[in-house]
Amino acid sequence: MEKDITTKSLRRFKEGFILLESLVAISVLTVGILYYQDCQLQLVKKSQQAYQDVAMLRTLYEEVSQYRQMSVATPYTINQKNQRITITTQTHTQATIASKNRSWSIYREI
Repeated sequence: MEKDITTKSLRRFKEGFILLESLVAISVLTVGILYYQDCQLQLVKKSQQAYQDVAMLRTLYEEVSQYRQMSVATPYTINQKNQRITITTQTHTQATIASKNRSWSIYREI
């Protein structure tokens, strides 16, 4: 009879240990998945920002190329697609493109 009580309590202890072990494993897996998802989200944001930067610089390059072919007084300003492009020629030539949260400038000494 004493042996039956010991085996029953040992069996319950093993079952409780397996449950606890499973919960810890699921918790570790969940934390790993959330960390991976956060890293992926940051990479997507950086990729989109880099794409926007390249697009802004390309637009600025195209507008400066067109400005060189025209004879227009400075400061020369263009507003397009939520971006403002300004070209000035005072002490140095400067072309600037600005959107809501980013700004790029190109300087050239005369």
